[in-house]
Amino acid sequence: MRINFTIFFLAAFILSSFASAYAQNTIYGKIVDEKGSALPGVAILIKESKNGTITDNKGEFRLSPSEKKCTIEISGVGLKKQLIAIDFDKGSQLNLGTVVMLENTQLLSEVVVEADETAFLQQKAFSVTAVDAKPMQIRNMDVNQLLNRTSGVRIRETGGLGSKFSFTLNGLSGNQVKIFIDDIPMDIMGRAYGLNNFPVNLIDRVEVYKGVVPINLGSDALGGSVNIVTDNSVQSFLDASYSFGSFNTHRAALIGRKYFKDSGFSISLKSFYNYSANNYTMYGIEAFDENSQPYTTDTKRFHDTYKSMMGHVEVGFNDRKWADKFMIGAAFAELDQDLQTSFSLNPPFGEVKELEDSYFFNLNFRKSDIGIKNLDLNLFAQYSEVNNTKIDTSSYVYNWQGGRKPNINPTWGEALRIKTYFDYVQTSFLQRAFLNYDITNNQSINLNYITTHFERQGENRFGTSEEEPFRSPNTLTKHVAGLSYEINLFEQDLSVIPAVKYYNFATKTRNVLTSIDGAVSIEDLSTSLGEFGYSLALRYYVTRDFYLKSSYEKGYRIPEPDEIFGDGLTVLANPFLLPESANNFNFGGQYAFVFNTDNSLQVGFNLFHRDVHNFIRERNNGRLNQHENVLDALISGLEVDIKYKYKERFNINGNLTWQKFINNTEFSSTGNPNPTFGLRIPNEPYLFANLGLSYTFKPIFDKVELFTYYNFNYVHSFLLGYDILSGFQNEIPTQYLQNVGVTALGPQKRHSVSFEVSNIFNALAYDEFKLQKPGRAFNLKWRYFIN
Repeated sequence: MRINFTIFFLAAFILSSFASAYAQNTIYGKIVDEKGSALPGVAILIKESKNGTITDNKGEFRLSPSEKKCTIEISGVGLKKQLIAIDFDKGSQLNLGTVVMLENTQLLSEVVVEADETAFLQQKAFSVTAVDAKPMQIRNMDVNQLLNRTSGVRIRETGGLGSKFSFTLNGLSGNQVKIFIDDIPMDIMGRAYGLNNFPVNLIDRVEVYKGVVPINLGSDALGGSVNIVTDNSVQSFLDASYSFGSFNTHRAALIGRKYFKDSGFSISLKSFYNYSANNYTMYGIEAFDENSQPYTTDTKRFHDTYKSMMGHVEVGFNDRKWADKFMIGAAFAELDQDLQTSFSLNPPFGEVKELEDSYFFNLNFRKSDIGIKNLDLNLFAQYSEVNNTKIDTSSYVYNWQGGRKPNINPTWGEALRIKTYFDYVQTSFLQRAFLNYDITNNQSINLNYITTHFERQGENRFGTSEEEPFRSPNTLTKHVAGLSYEINLFEQDLSVIPAVKYYNFATKTRNVLTSIDGAVSIEDLSTSLGEFGYSLALRYYVTRDFYLKSSYEKGYRIPEPDEIFGDGLTVLANPFLLPESANNFNFGGQYAFVFNTDNSLQVGFNLFHRDVHNFIRERNNGRLNQHENVLDALISGLEVDIKYKYKERFNINGNLTWQKFINNTEFSSTGNPNPTFGLRIPNEPYLFANLGLSYTFKPIFDKVELFTYYNFNYVHSFLLGYDILSGFQNEIPTQYLQNVGVTALGPQKRHSVSFEVSNIFNALAYDEFKLQKPGRAFNLKWRYFIN
């Protein structure tokens, strides 16, 4: 390991010394809107070389062209482009001063083509896909649905709106892929704050990092991460939307901000509400008659209502001398869910419920040039409390017709062998410190430190003994520190980012022991571990239209509270789980074909390989699940992306992912041969693809703009259990899902109405454990936006 560190940092210092020999021309300035407010994320592109940068949080930028004379293009979403001629004959330092950008009143196309800031992000050395969410905000969709159309990504849900889901990226899933919101881990905020609750109105873009995770996302992600980026500007606006659709589904969102420029004071609100009866029809379900004889039937779900809501208020100051941003926030979220099934269809539940409410308070401080020029500091702290209740106290057994009969044992529940009214309180504290220092225009250093402390305490209130594992607190503490160095060479054609991370965790858990005679006792367990990880990311422009990327990471992931402690109902505890480690490799590239002013094509690919040790997977034990370590797993695969655009009106976007995911454990921990060695790990799709088409019409009916879209999703059949099992019951069949929709946008883009039909041919859809998802559904969404 020391040898690897030495190689990384020796290479970094050599490159740094080499770069300092360059005498570079420099352009710098600040980008503002018509009101004088700074515009972060605006793209500055050198048209001759296609190199560029984006503005920082203060709207400022620095750029070093290799050309003596060039033209720069300044552009951003919703802004009119500006072209500025540059001539360095009069000196090597050129200050453009303050550049005012005007609003572009033309329609933003719906298509999934990156906005300028997302395009520049994808040109970073990391293997990253950036998706611009702004054009999607008028559609009736959540963040999960947006991500599910990205190469390498599968969102696997257990049912309809609000159901539990597993996020899969390049074969790694669940907690192995970390979810962030504005660089902060979301895992401490509770289920109501999950991606399947977030409407796209609340976000600006989504960043999907595959393999190597940048230092600013300083958590213990194993094989990648997703960063949800919200609107971090200071402009005042109001965004309200409401949608309704099949299965009595209602979704609403209200987002807004008021900014007082003279004082810098601002107040913002983010909120949403979701409700669905989820009473969709399931087809070909095995049911049982009064004599317990099986038969096949089509039936509606009858106990699957879901409701969630969230409100987050922030107040503070922006663009002050003492802080670029200082915000204090408070949020409340609530979830109320009926549970229809566990991890198999039979028997259905008729009274099992889950309730949750959560609170959190956050503090966010950002300051550029803090004490030293080009030294930026970001501090974030958050305290959260999640109160979760799972209720399984029914004395009946239900069937798919909604009928019921008394349980043969009155002490049994529907989901468990013992009636349960399980309450737990989980408190969490997170703090993060991030430093960025720009040594030169082409060199920077990043330092990030994040620590998270979880404490969970609870009890089963339904007549169990006082000796329960959660009567006293179970705790988990994680520390992750990271240091990275970035340098751009050869007129920014070559980008090199070496990094090192340190992971540390400690747990205190209580395990239930049952002796042969049935006596129950509690065992206290303590575990701690510290490990170093490291990474290297490279990107090189072969031509101005073609670049290649390569990256490697040795990473670790610490088990999450639900994996160690269980959920109190359908997921059992496993206090003996070990951290996962992985060697991650990526190699990819992208070529842009510009045929003429009307036609352009982008083709990208990414090869990936993951060698995971102590791999954690969720194993199904009938009604219950439990997380377990698989000693070794190998994942290899290929992603391909294709994007075609014609006259800014017609767009085609397609991607395909193939991955091979095998159990690589030859012998068990006891030395016995592993019968599943070399077999595909089950319940994981290995071939899937997406296709999207859209067309934007010219304005009609007094400036009413109209566009249509079509999406196709393909998932090849895969196994529910290992290949040593046989029969059609062990296979999840091939799926073909299609959506179509139309959107009308009124004058000044204030009002929009969208109508969409999902799964238009009512095809059978499955994800997790062969649980059926909703069939054909109709949705109508109205949105009002003003700024």
